[in-house]
Amino acid sequence: MTSKEIINFIIQKEREALAYSDAVIIASKHLLNELRKVHGDLMDKINVKIIPSGVSNDLIKYERNYQIIEEIRQKIGCDYILFNLNRIDPSKKIEYIINALPDVCRKLKKKIALLIAGKLEKRNIDYRNYLKKLASEIMKNHPDISIVIMENIPEAEKILLYDAADVFVMSSPTEPFGITILEALARGTPVVVTDAPGPREIFNIRDSFNTPFLVMKYGVLVNFQSPHKIDNLSAAIAYLLKNLEHFRRHSDEMIKFVKQSYSWTTVARKVLEVYKELLKEK
Repeated sequence: MTSKEIINFIIQKEREALAYSDAVIIASKHLLNELRKVHGDLMDKINVKIIPSGVSNDLIKYERNYQIIEEIRQKIGCDYILFNLNRIDPSKKIEYIINALPDVCRKLKKKIALLIAGKLEKRNIDYRNYLKKLASEIMKNHPDISIVIMENIPEAEKILLYDAADVFVMSSPTEPFGITILEALARGTPVVVTDAPGPREIFNIRDSFNTPFLVMKYGVLVNFQSPHKIDNLSAAIAYLLKNLEHFRRHSDEMIKFVKQSYSWTTVARKVLEVYKELLKEK
């Protein structure tokens, strides 16, 4: 079979499964719109329930270890720590964050560290190497910038990095959901995120905006519709760090927001309600 034939076969089987189902659970409105592009009016004829992916209850409840957090910060030795956690994949545009750092440093006149972590697949090794080369060049020309790239880190280390970071930064222009955004908020860490469909849905931002970024309660939404993506990203990061204490005051609310709307306990209850509803109809 050709690639086109394989894709058409998958689409046909997916269409049959959708038509056969009593209900279809989809993680976001954006994903529903993407499915409409493939399956057309069928998506309006079936019973669709939008229930987001959940954040681990263990991550939400994990006890904060202030001693280890302080040790991490002292070892890094910078005024501010930025954290990015994603698949190390070209679609995530991690290079945007790296390229934004010199301007952030210039604006703040502080030492800044960027910790990049995520799952690395064999097909993305060239991209990882590109990021390492870019990071080396930036650090060579800007001594106040430190960049560390970590691959396939364990869960406990991931949580510690969320806790040690001053801000979580996400630079994917097309993010359909953004579970790492929610994980950062679940640890009380403010976020700088793009205005991709996923972050917009999480923060219920519907309107367009022409400014470089939009200030939200729990962080900053960056204008990535503009051609000046890196400039806008650096401006957003600098703004949040300048106003870090303001955002930190909302840390408890961030945790509560995730716990109430996105914990696996909450998600499980929503899925259970779908089953109850279907059983009543039988």
